[in-house]
Amino acid sequence: MHQDVTSGSFEDNRDFAFECAETVKVEIAGLVDNAVIDATAINVKSNSELNPVNSNTDFTGQRLSRRVEVWVRK
Repeated sequence: MHQDVTSGSFEDNRDFAFECAETVKVEIAGLVDNAVIDATAINVKSNSELNPVNSNTDFTGQRLSRRVEVWVRK
């Protein structure tokens, strides 16, 4: 799953990021006991290139910004 975040349209990059996050959601839901967390309570959103952690002008920055964050709230 590799895509240059500086190529393609914003919408394509957003959709790709959402698909990556959905994949992580499915994996987490498969690992967690439903008694602990309801899989439907896992929310997914895509920030795509709106929330980089580094510059997207080079490969290193792109790799750092290309991520899925998991937040747990009680």
